[in-house]
Amino acid sequence: MANIKKKPYLAFQIPFLFFFETMAAIQLVCQQEFDILHAHWVLPQGFVAAIIKRFYRLPFVLTAHGSDVFKINRSLLRPVLSAADACTANSTATRNQIYAICRERQVQIIPMGVDIKKFKIKRKKRLIPHEILFVGRLVESKGLIYLISAMPKVLAKFPQTKLIIIGAGPLQKKMRSLIEKLHLSQNVSMIGPKKHEVLPFYYSRATVFISPSVGSEGLGVTFLEAAACGTCLIGTGLGGITDIISNKKTGLLVKPADSEALAVAINKLLGNSKLRDYLSRNAYSHIKTHYDWRVIGKKFARVYEGFV
Repeated sequence: MANIKKKPYLAFQIPFLFFFETMAAIQLVCQQEFDILHAHWVLPQGFVAAIIKRFYRLPFVLTAHGSDVFKINRSLLRPVLSAADACTANSTATRNQIYAICRERQVQIIPMGVDIKKFKIKRKKRLIPHEILFVGRLVESKGLIYLISAMPKVLAKFPQTKLIIIGAGPLQKKMRSLIEKLHLSQNVSMIGPKKHEVLPFYYSRATVFISPSVGSEGLGVTFLEAAACGTCLIGTGLGGITDIISNKKTGLLVKPADSEALAVAINKLLGNSKLRDYLSRNAYSHIKTHYDWRVIGKKFARVYEGFV
C-alpha cells in the first residue's frame, strides 16, 4: 500500500494480481483434492479463496494480519470477511478492527509464532557494555527516526552504547544523514538486511530490542524473536504490540513519536540489570506459553477439525 501511495501507477497491476492468483488457485484445486482453503491476508488472497469456495464448495478459513484490515477500504473487506467459514486474527487489535468492519463476524485470535528452540541462544558476555538493536524495514511507520534521535541522551549517560540497525528501505539515506548530523557515526551502525537464520545472533547479544512504531502493528514478530533470545523489549504500544508487551511486566511501553520518552526508557533499562532480568524472564515465559509454533499449530488444527 505504501508503494502504491508513492507510485499510483502501480495500482494498475492489482487486477492482474487478482486474476493470476485466482487462475493459479483454480488450477491447484482441479489438480489435487483439498479439504480446506486457508487464506492469509484478506486481500487479495481472501478474495481469491472466496471465489474458489463459491464454485468448488470448499470450507474457507481466513487469517487477517493487520495491515490488510487497517489500511484498506472497509467496503472491499466486508464481503470477504462474511464469506469465510472461520476467521482468525493475529492480535487483539486486528480482531477489534475486524469487529468494526463486520460486527457479526466471529473471530479467534491465533497469532503468528516463533520457533523457541531456534531463537533461544545462550547469551555471551559482550565486549561492548550495551547494545541496542532495531530490526525492520526503514519506513516511516517503524519510527526509527525517533530511536536515532534518542541516542544523544542515551550516550550522555552510557557513552559506549552501540545501536545496531538491521534492515533496508526507502528511508535509508535519510537515516544515514540523521546519524551524521547528530554525530553518531561511532555509535550507530546500519548494517543492512540480514538472513533470518542469523538474526538470533544479533538478538542474543543485544541488551535491548526496540521497535518504536508510529503506525499500527498487526503483531510485531520481531518482538517475539527478541524475547525468545532473552532480550529486553521496548515498544510503543500500538496495535498488536500490547499483546506481547505488558508495560513494566514483559517490557516497557512508551508514547509513540517521542524520542525523549524513548531515551528515558532506554536509560532506565541500561542502568538496571535486575529490571532487565525481570522483564526478559517474564517476556520469555509469556511467548513460550502463547507464541511457540507448537502452541499455534495446535490452535489452527482445532480450527481445521471443525471442517473435516
